[in-house]
Amino acid sequence: MFLAEPIHFTKHIQNIVVNERQTAVFECEVSFDNAIITWYKDTWELTESPKYKFRSEGRRHFMTICNVTSEDEGVYSVIVRLEPRGEVKSTAELYLSGKEIDLGRALYG
Repeated sequence: MFLAEPIHFTKHIQNIVVNERQTAVFECEVSFDNAIITWYKDTWELTESPKYKFRSEGRRHFMTICNVTSEDEGVYSVIVRLEPRGEVKSTAELYLSGKEIDLGRALYG
């Protein structure tokens, strides 16, 4: 009996820094086609919505967060499953930048 090669990431998701109201895109790439992709923020499973958009191109998978606000800051994970090759997880963080810019606008606006 031969063992299936375990699935693995060829590209993990990376930390992202964006300005408020911009769009953030997490991208990963895995070693096999047809994997089942599940995205999470903290421990909550994300679903497709006006806020979160999911897209796949072969082995590359993207999760877009639209109109980022401070509430979107946090830890995001992607879990990739493919039987019988198991599952793997990649985690990254989203940070909001430009807070000092808002302060400057408040002072001089």
